Amino acid sequence: MYDLDSRYRRRQERERYHTTAIDISQINAAAMSASTTTASTTSTSGPGGNKLAQEINDEFLTCKICLEGYKSPKCLDCLHTFCEQCIDNHIMNECTYKKYSDYREFTCPLCRKRTQLPLGGVKKLPDNFLVSSLSELVQRQRPSKFPFCDICKLVNRKHREATSKCLDCNKLLCKQCVEMHKETKVTKNHSIFDVEIEKDIECKEHSEEVVRFYCEPCEACICVLCTFNEHKDHEITQFSEAVVKYKENISCLLDDCKEKISTYDTQLEALSKCETVIRTTEQKVRDTAIQFIADIRTKEKKLIDDLHEIYGSDVMDYVSKRNAPLCKNVL
Repeated sequence: MYDLDSRYRRRQERERYHTTAIDISQINAAAMSASTTTASTTSTSGPGGNKLAQEINDEFLTCKICLEGYKSPKCLDCLHTFCEQCIDNHIMNECTYKKYSDYREFTCPLCRKRTQLPLGGVKKLPDNFLVSSLSELVQRQRPSKFPFCDICKLVNRKHREATSKCLDCNKLLCKQCVEMHKETKVTKNHSIFDVEIEKDIECKEHSEEVVRFYCEPCEACICVLCTFNEHKDHEITQFSEAVVKYKENISCLLDDCKEKISTYDTQLEALSKCETVIRTTEQKVRDTAIQFIADIRTKEKKLIDDLHEIYGSDVMDYVSKRNAPLCKNVL
């Protein structure tokens, strides 16, 4: 029964939006309204602000395919927006059941207009940063510091606070689900991002906004306002994805450094051994030289004694007496 109701509700939603695209100006107005409401209710969160946030969420922040909140929202040529995974599934279904042979374009599920699929697939479709930022504004109206765990909501319908996000599954996770994610064979190598990192990072250009994106060409952390001004038409990624990407790059650099350090340690150890050998050999040379000198002195004394003995004591006494006056005259 629940499945039939869900299908009926989904069909109603599709029929409602079958011929009418979401007007970008409406979204802009909603964003401005949500931003104003957020600013005015920062210190006092009233029921009016939560009601407006819920209305914006239902009207503009719900994917018309999965009927859930947008996850990695992608914009089509007709300006309709859907989840990245929903578009991917839609293209697969379209190619399977309607037997389209051209994978380079697909039909919008709402208005039936065709959209060119860029090189790189669905992932390279333009991100709808406005919808992402609007979702962030709505999330701030919630009493919870962070949104709820997607797994717990789906499995046991419990509302546990999310502490992390899996970028491979594109799911928010609580602490318990993170542990299970790391222990499961299929998901143990997934990239887990701590949402706490994003909590208090303010945009340098717009202090009232929070960093949500990363500009690749400028190498700058930016907010949603920056995407429409200074960084318009730049290559922009989600801040969390950039953190994981550069974390991986840094990990690779650290691995390279560790390898070089290991090589240098080996070379230093070899040099240290060489130094020890050199110093030991030098000392042996000095000790040998001293021994040779001592032996020569001993040999010298022995030869002189032998010479004196050959000539006898009388001759040596005569020589000594003869040299004595000469030495005095010289002095």
